[in-house]
Amino acid sequence: SEALREAQCAREALQKSYGPRATGPALYLQGEIQRLRGEVAAADELYREASQVGFDPQPGLSLLRLAQGKGDVALQALRRAVTAAADPLQKVRLLPALVQAGLALSLVEGAAATARELSDIAEKYGSDVLRAQALGAQAAVDLAQGRPEAALGGSRRAFEIWQQLAVPYWAARTRLQLARAYQAVGDAEGAALELEAARSDLQR
Repeated sequence: SEALREAQCAREALQKSYGPRATGPALYLQGEIQRLRGEVAAADELYREASQVGFDPQPGLSLLRLAQGKGDVALQALRRAVTAAADPLQKVRLLPALVQAGLALSLVEGAAATARELSDIAEKYGSDVLRAQALGAQAAVDLAQGRPEAALGGSRRAFEIWQQLAVPYWAARTRLQLARAYQAVGDAEGAALELEAARSDLQR
């Protein structure tokens, strides 16, 4: 809620100082917050408003479509955005979502190639955030390819990074992936503990 208020303040300040076309990033950020809160209609409208002022609402809009069961629409939009990305740091914003969309449509080899590209960029720039995203994406691919032990290790390392960076939402999301990995290796109790912790964090 506090983040949403800050984004609204940014939107108002940008519009006052520079006009409506400058508000795209703030509109997009509001849409992202609403999507994470589960406010689908509000998120959809904010992404559309961002697009109308010239800001590409990706990857948020595609992640919203993916949650609505429109995987094909999401995948095509993300592929278009990745192709249009002018530099690696623009592309890297899109690659985790492209991995997610590929796995949702059972396009595991394509998702694996995308995860490797994300890992390469993370290695090049040495950013902890990018490293955590790359580890999470690769762990998701490992799960889909039947390598739960590898997924367990990657998810654990990603979780530790998110914890160190004090990013509770992504730490909780990573715990959900950890739970799936524990379940896949037959550790039902470990999976239940991770799910319980993730639920508590997400509620908070």
